[in-house]
Amino acid sequence: MPEFEFIAQVRPLLPKSEQVQRLDERLDAMLGGDEPALLALAVPSVCRDRYDFAESFKVTLGGRSQYHTELEIDQLIEAVRHRQPGSRLRALRDGRIQMFADTEGNELISSKVPADHWLTAEVSEGSCHYFYWQRRWYEIGAEYLVVIEQRIAELLARPTTVTMPPWPKGSKPKENDEGWYNQQVAAREGYVLLDKDTVHTARLRGGGLEICDELGPDGQFICVKKAEATAELNHLFAQGRVAMETLRFDAEAQEKFLAKVDELAPGHPLDRTFRSLTLVYGILLKDGVQLTPDSLFAFAKVSLLHAVTALEGMGVRVEIVSISRTSATGMVTPEGGAAPSS
Repeated sequence: MPEFEFIAQVRPLLPKSEQVQRLDERLDAMLGGDEPALLALAVPSVCRDRYDFAESFKVTLGGRSQYHTELEIDQLIEAVRHRQPGSRLRALRDGRIQMFADTEGNELISSKVPADHWLTAEVSEGSCHYFYWQRRWYEIGAEYLVVIEQRIAELLARPTTVTMPPWPKGSKPKENDEGWYNQQVAAREGYVLLDKDTVHTARLRGGGLEICDELGPDGQFICVKKAEATAELNHLFAQGRVAMETLRFDAEAQEKFLAKVDELAPGHPLDRTFRSLTLVYGILLKDGVQLTPDSLFAFAKVSLLHAVTALEGMGVRVEIVSISRTSATGMVTPEGGAAPSS
């Protein structure tokens, strides 16, 4: 697909080059608050499969460990902000973060991952744009960045076929979390709750795969994520791609998924051939910020377009809904309800 040829132009920089050393210095300064910070939390590749099950995180920096029930970029920045210039990024690289399935830190579900692997950053120099991801710097040329922005804008403007209710902020931690919100989505007529309801097949080597959080009224596969900037979006985009690929090409997964739907919602108008699928990414950004090309980090944009390229190559229609704190979004009727089935 010619419109996606620019993705190949995301170029990794040589780790020991002068350019990388200069970018490391810029990032170190950003960690100290010396310039506007385009910093965000990112889920490392090795943690994506278990991230949704994490209830606490152990952050070890400078020989001191702290436990957090939520991991946020501000915690990492604050831990190194007051260090001497030139030592902040090194401290994150020497530090480690582990995930646990319980709040007490007893059920370990990840290895000790370098703390800087949980960090993504953006730096611009002239017409070039760079982003930091898992200890590597990548360059996006100016002309390709324009194409990325245009394609993201087109995706966000695409008409959607589902309605997503408002997601109000809870008054306490963990209140109105993703589990709660998925129940609100599925409580409406025509929607089916599938959150944490996994499918196990031989192709998945015995592991379970969550196909989606809900089915829409016309069989749309809805994947929901509350994201602090770009922290969890890479995981969301990859999850949707793998789920659709599994349903398209794994006969055992198709059979088990249809049995699950027939048990939960007999007669649901799902395409049982899995040849014409619609995947909806429902995204709530921090503080309910509107999802726009400007509110997404460069790496999240590239990850999204990688996923869309693969999905559309399989014949899957992709829709994106920016979830609001205060009002329904997506395809909404004048009365504020879901659009009628087509």
